[in-house]
This record gives sequence, structure tokens and C-alpha cells, in this order.
Amino acid sequence: MRFKNLLLAGILALTTSAAFAQVHGGRGEHDGLCAYALTQGKKVQTDCSIHLVNRGQMYCFENTRGLSTFATNLEENIKKANEVYGRS
Repeated sequence: MRFKNLLLAGILALTTSAAFAQVHGGRGEHDGLCAYALTQGKKVQTDCSIHLVNRGQMYCFENTRGLSTFATNLEENIKKANEVYGRS
């Protein structure tokens, strides 16, 4: 449980990075669609106020619950979101 709390705290710290939002035009990967929703086969537009930056790419989320779930298996979920969005 402690590790999960630390992981969530780290992730939430990344979501407050307004500088990354400005650098990426506020839209992030997938044109501002929720990355977690994409893994579920849904397209949900976001304002990218909740986001995660990984390897210079900003992934947007509808809510912190989606961000937390997405981050538990980050690389696999990025791949799945990219596939649903139309990237290989």
C-alpha cells in the first residue's frame, strides 16, 4: 500500500506541470483524448489539465482515477492507446 501511495504521489506531481502543457500546446498525445479511455476503446476529449509526461510525451486524462490506472502498467497502456488511436 505504501508503494502505491508513493507511486500515486509521484504521478500526481507530474500532472501539475503546466510548463509541459504549454510546450505541447495543451493537447498532448492523441489530440487531447483521454489515454486511459483509449485503452478501453473509447474516445473522450479532455482539456489536458490532468496529464502525465513520459519520455517527453504528454498523455491527457479525464480524471485522476484514469491516470492512476493507466500508470500501473504504463508501457503496455501507451501501446494500447496508440493502437486504438490509430498509431502502431
